[in-house]
Amino acid sequence: MRRRGGEEPLSYKNTLRWFELAVVFGLTSIGEILLEHFEEGRPKRQRVVTVLAGGALGVFVSAPAGRGWFIVLLVVVAVAVVVIHA
Repeated sequence: MRRRGGEEPLSYKNTLRWFELAVVFGLTSIGEILLEHFEEGRPKRQRVVTVLAGGALGVFVSAPAGRGWFIVLLVVVAVAVVVIHA
């Protein structure tokens, strides 16, 4: 629902950030669960920093550019992972 000036309500803008965070944290947690045995010696602090950095990157991309660019970022990262690990 848009206001007269074409702006989106504040709650809608906040909802977008929660969506991006949920996607990043969900994908990261799935990766940690499935691939944890490959990184047994990695410190827990480094794992936490990686998750927080991914969430921050998602929000910093989507806040000024929008959800479309966030999805482009996800696709680029997925393609990079496939190319590196294929």
